[in-house]
Amino acid sequence: MVWRQDGKGPCTTHEVTYKIEFQGCKGKYVGEAARNAYTRGIEQAEGLKSKSEKSALWRHCIKK
Repeated sequence: MVWRQDGKGPCTTHEVTYKIEFQGCKGKYVGEAARNAYTRGIEQAEGLKSKSEKSALWRHCIKK
């Protein structure tokens, strides 16, 4: 989900702000994490896959 892209820096940087753009509804989610972007990306993907009520991404999908 997150990788080094366009010279914007490594995905192992901690204390990040990140944006996830939804292709279907053209919405976006902006979040912050103390952990690195790679780890947070995995957590977000797992929450979505498991349809966790705690997942902001899954709650977005339910609304849309």
